[in-house]
Amino acid sequence: MLQLSTRGPHGPPRAFSGKIGARIPPLAHESSRIMRGRKPTPPALRVLRGDRPPARLATEPAPGIPPKPETIATDPVASSEWDRMAGLLQARGVISQADLGILVVYCDAYARLVAARGELARDGLIVSTAVGAAKLNPAATAAAVAARELRTAAAELGATPTARARVPAADPPPRDDLEEFLAGRPGSA
Repeated sequence: MLQLSTRGPHGPPRAFSGKIGARIPPLAHESSRIMRGRKPTPPALRVLRGDRPPARLATEPAPGIPPKPETIATDPVASSEWDRMAGLLQARGVISQADLGILVVYCDAYARLVAARGELARDGLIVSTAVGAAKLNPAATAAAVAARELRTAAAELGATPTARARVPAADPPPRDDLEEFLAGRPGSA
């Protein structure tokens, strides 16, 4: 006959430890998903800092501005921010085709922040409910959420002052005097 016990190998089971609100440690497979420490630096940024040889970048995504998705192109605010931010990132040499998702998140959050700020300017921070009570304008919450997402995405793209201080911009391509001469733009040589 099989006997079931409610006791664990070293005393009562964790769920019945008797302490209210006792923290149950995560299982081994759960703790492997928890990311601790600094976020890993993208390989292209490590090359710019001189931390990694360029030969290992063969598996990196193609550099350049990813194509603008339809969801961003149809929103004039998000579209203009896409053009502005993509141009800045390309000038620094830190954008690739793989940055499509985070650039979409950034531009979408920017457009939502602009819309929420416009609503706040129009209606004010405090609005009246149907019964006449005063409450915080829901646009204030929407603006706060969008600003948080915008700040996170900007940090991921290397577009915050702190992120820029950590990663130098890419070196400009070497000047080719012959190519400039043939194009009719002689340098200062």
